[in-house]
Amino acid sequence: MKVCLTILLLFSLSLCFGQDLQTIDKKLSNLYKNIPDSYTDHQKEQKMELFEKLLLKYTSQVPKTIAYPFKNLVKCDIYISTSEDGKFRIYSIDWNRYRSMPFFFNVYQFSCNGKVMSKEIPNGTSVMPDYTYYEVHSMILNGKTYYIAQLTAFGELTNPFYVKFFSIENNKLNSDVKLIQTDQSIVNVLPCGAVDGLSSDTTKYVVKYDKPGQSFSIPLLEKGKITKKRITYKFNGKYFVKV
Repeated sequence: MKVCLTILLLFSLSLCFGQDLQTIDKKLSNLYKNIPDSYTDHQKEQKMELFEKLLLKYTSQVPKTIAYPFKNLVKCDIYISTSEDGKFRIYSIDWNRYRSMPFFFNVYQFSCNGKVMSKEIPNGTSVMPDYTYYEVHSMILNGKTYYIAQLTAFGELTNPFYVKFFSIENNKLNSDVKLIQTDQSIVNVLPCGAVDGLSSDTTKYVVKYDKPGQSFSIPLLEKGKITKKRITYKFNGKYFVKV
């Protein structure tokens, strides 16, 4: 009898917790999408600031948010990208959604030693938007896990694409992992070129990953068009180099 009661209690608690996650999803999505046109720019900014604070709060205080699908937020065209190992996630949000020009900011959520944390990373300027992250992958190099994020900038005449590396070290997110060797230097972000006419469609620009071979490849672009040819970068034990 006690065993049955224990199982029933655990089941009830799991249901309550699931409802809590659903409530968070609905609360955030309702706040994000319900900004009346009659609001002044200042009122709209206040709403977005509240959304930003709540997203940071929930993603840092409710550990299971890192695995929750947030279907309502996704319907609001918020990009949520999660690594295969489930330890790193990026939320890309259009701060300027009520205007014509997109203006994205990002919340980075990561898991380390049983704890889940989230943060924003300043992009170095207060007047330029951050990039939009739309895909994250993990790759083990020299026994250590690194995260490869794909990002772009919407709202331009052409869409520039990039690949950027992250790692989780000493309970902190390292956003400046320099793992790519170019002709000029060792960099954290690889510019992949700009594509014409993609608008907000990221599915046509495909980065392919070969995890056992420790390499990735990007499409070769010609005059802003995606070709069938690809450029491969392979890990040489220290850096990714073009082969």
